[in-house]
Amino acid sequence: MRKLFIIAFILSFFLSINAQEKQFADPSFYLIDSLVLEELPETNRKLIDSCLTLYHETKEDSLKWRYLNTIAENTYTDIWYSYQKLASKISKKKITENLSELERKTFLHYYSTDINNEAFWHSEKSQLQTAEKLYKTAIELHTNIKDSSNLAITLNNLASNYKQQGKTQKAIETYEKSIFIAKQCNSSSTGQIISSLAKTYDGLGRKKEAIKLLNEALSYIDQTKSLANKAQILENIGYLLSKESDTNFQQALDYYKKSLAINKQLNYKLKIASNQFRIGELYFNIDQLDLAAPYFKKAINLNYTINNYTGLSNTYLYVAKSFQKQNKQDSALRNSILSYNFAQQSSSPSLIKNSAKLLSQIYAGKEQYRKAYYYQFEFQKMKDSINDKETNFALAKTEAKLQYEKEKELAAIEHNNELALKQKENEKQTLYKKFFIVGSIILLLIILFILKQFSKSIKQKKTIELSNIQLAEQHKEITSSITYAKRIQSAILPPNEIIEANFSNSFLIYIPKDIVSGDFYWLEQKDDNVYFAVADCTGHGVPGAMVSVICNNGLNRSVREHQLNLPHKILDKTREIVIQEFEKSGEHIKDGMDISLIVWNKKTNTILFSGAHNPLWIIKTQQSEPELIELKGDKQPIGNFERSFPFSMQEYPIEKGDILYLSSDGYADQFGGERNKKIKNNNFKKLLLKNCHLPMSEQQLILEQFFEDWKGDHEQLDDVCVTGIKF
Repeated sequence: MRKLFIIAFILSFFLSINAQEKQFADPSFYLIDSLVLEELPETNRKLIDSCLTLYHETKEDSLKWRYLNTIAENTYTDIWYSYQKLASKISKKKITENLSELERKTFLHYYSTDINNEAFWHSEKSQLQTAEKLYKTAIELHTNIKDSSNLAITLNNLASNYKQQGKTQKAIETYEKSIFIAKQCNSSSTGQIISSLAKTYDGLGRKKEAIKLLNEALSYIDQTKSLANKAQILENIGYLLSKESDTNFQQALDYYKKSLAINKQLNYKLKIASNQFRIGELYFNIDQLDLAAPYFKKAINLNYTINNYTGLSNTYLYVAKSFQKQNKQDSALRNSILSYNFAQQSSSPSLIKNSAKLLSQIYAGKEQYRKAYYYQFEFQKMKDSINDKETNFALAKTEAKLQYEKEKELAAIEHNNELALKQKENEKQTLYKKFFIVGSIILLLIILFILKQFSKSIKQKKTIELSNIQLAEQHKEITSSITYAKRIQSAILPPNEIIEANFSNSFLIYIPKDIVSGDFYWLEQKDDNVYFAVADCTGHGVPGAMVSVICNNGLNRSVREHQLNLPHKILDKTREIVIQEFEKSGEHIKDGMDISLIVWNKKTNTILFSGAHNPLWIIKTQQSEPELIELKGDKQPIGNFERSFPFSMQEYPIEKGDILYLSSDGYADQFGGERNKKIKNNNFKKLLLKNCHLPMSEQQLILEQFFEDWKGDHEQLDDVCVTGIKF
């Protein structure tokens, strides 16, 4: 008793030390307790931080759900389910409220997604019956709201669940439904589902169907947007190749390693363990047991951390088989027992069958026949419950029945066609006479109608041609006016020669959305000071261009007429001039501009900065790891603003190698990419940091190409103006 007390004391002491060493994240921000950020991959930490920042800023429940779901869908550590439960809490509450039809449909979509994710979690924990019920509920909801894309995914998950339970026939039928729907809605998961069905057919010994599906799955791999789905396809292909022939060893290994690399990038422990097991199995099959062992060990360690009983049972089974091949019967027995125990916990008939068979063989070898008989009985019982032969027979029978019904239907159609032909032959002569009389009358009426319509159409054609000419002339006049406005706007922009004379090592990207732009850049030189700005006026096209002329004029007057040389004073005076110009209309106009303005003193080599909403980014390139410093603008525009205040100014000493970047929001706000998302400032800054060591001309080409690639076939959202200046 005393020993037990001492052991308990020591354990509690070390646990308390361990708890003190761990730094738990603030639950008021991160929403969950006992979260250790240091244990998460950096990509997960950044994703969680950005999503939760937006979560706390918004009051919209739909946006809150999306931010939580984004964390759950893209985080592959155990914490994903904690955020999934928070998302589910929102959707479950909202569907009970009195919502509009559109809102209700939206939150039903969210709720059905949450149920699918919850089922997936139970499936990962080998709670297969619970998962099955939840998948069926999600499928019913997907069907009711006509959400085909998610319906295909959930059907695939249910098929996988059936397969784990040994319900092979149901699994195949469900996979086929999933594939049919996925193809109909062009789902990015199509390739993964096809490869899963191929793997199932291979397990039944139906190699021909498996290979056919394998080739089809390969054609989808480049269309698969989800990295997790791509990794699953690669693993399935590797598995099928390994089962087809030993000569495919290297090819199968390559596919497994590609899958492993993606899953490591995602930190998806369940799939990393699966990849490690498959590589170990591959080496086992060619009797390279010393190479198989480390992979089995890694798979076991990972499966323990996530309580994956299915993975533990499978891996221990192969470890036991490895020892059996080496004639180490005691080690084989220990690992077989572990495999059997975990198989029982996973409730998988297939795993129980395999581990029981091995235990029966080992006990027979040890001449412990009672135990050998017991496990042989267990093996036979599980084999009967799975009943692979009956499954194959049922499949063959179903196919034969379908073929027979098809042939029967074709024969019936052919017979009916023959009867119809005879009947038509008998009626033909009678109908000919009637058709001739009626046809003659109709033909006469048609001729009269055509003559009348022809006369009418000639008149209409003349009217349409006249309208088209008028429209073409109007369009030409409007286009000419806008083109002339572009020439006027171009005249107020500083020429490239003047920019290069003041900033010799620089680049300028200027991409208007329309012919004319709401963005503009501005430069003025006075004594030792060079004034430079990138501005973004309200709107784009003609309205934006009109505002830009007024704002450009305000900047010029502030420096030339009012002799101001400090950036915050220039912005104060520009705001005053812009408001005065707008007030002349007699209406309260809220248009204006956001701007980044710098004043560079050539003698002191310092930068003075002021901004309206827009920042100034400075990259220090002197150290081994470039650093980006952000000088933020004031949170107010140039124009009418209820809570306006004097603009502030920041001073920064420039060193050789420093690069300044000024930009409107058009670049970061462009939609596109694989998920039709915005580029966003964080990604924009990463792009600048990644390429800051390159010459400025190359940086310009990279930024322009990245923008075009990201935009793809999407419409340009806004005007774009980006400038880089290297000192």
